[in-house]
Amino acid sequence: MKTLKEIIIEARQKKSAIGQFNISTLEAFWAVVRATEKTKQPVIIGLSEGEMDFFGVKQARVLVDSVRAEKGLEIFLNADHVHSLAGARLAMENKFDAITFDGSSLSLAENIKLTRECVALAKELNSPILIEGDALRIHPCICAGFNADFDGDQMAIHVPLSAKSKEEAISLMMAARNLVRPADGSPITLPNKEMALGAYYLTSIDPTQEEYGNIFESEDEVLTALSTRKI
Repeated sequence: MKTLKEIIIEARQKKSAIGQFNISTLEAFWAVVRATEKTKQPVIIGLSEGEMDFFGVKQARVLVDSVRAEKGLEIFLNADHVHSLAGARLAMENKFDAITFDGSSLSLAENIKLTRECVALAKELNSPILIEGDALRIHPCICAGFNADFDGDQMAIHVPLSAKSKEEAISLMMAARNLVRPADGSPITLPNKEMALGAYYLTSIDPTQEEYGNIFESEDEVLTALSTRKI
């Protein structure tokens, strides 16, 4: 049977997609199997760390292997968003076909370090596995500039590495350069409830505070204090 890497290369050449479906029950697993039998298309079954604990890593491996052998279906296993090397090792030891290593809550340097360690672990275990890394988290307020529909899920982002791509990111793609829409010049980001509340909180004055020192609410207050020689 072809490896997942070979399947992905073929799909790229054919300009077709490979579906991934996360499962946590036997019913979901067999639903994916029946759909794969009907479509005759390769498919990836995803298991998050929580789903790996609930469904069972070894159980998932045995089920996929049995379906592959019995039905000849191209079904692959992906450890979907593991956050630790221990989770990655568990997937590798159970012959998963791919790992999505998620270090998005870490600093970029720590993320890169752990992703490299994950790759080194795969080489150490001689595991022919695909490893995808999640780079970092971004604020939802800048998503509109990239025409992204942010609904609390996830958005793919890319880190520029070459000098040319860094220059392009600074000159064209930074949030400060995406204040208005190129099509009509209208604002991209409008104040939402959280932003309005934050602005109010940062600029409001506590009426119970008796002494503020040299803090003023407006330009007029500054001029008044200057004229009365309070400053």
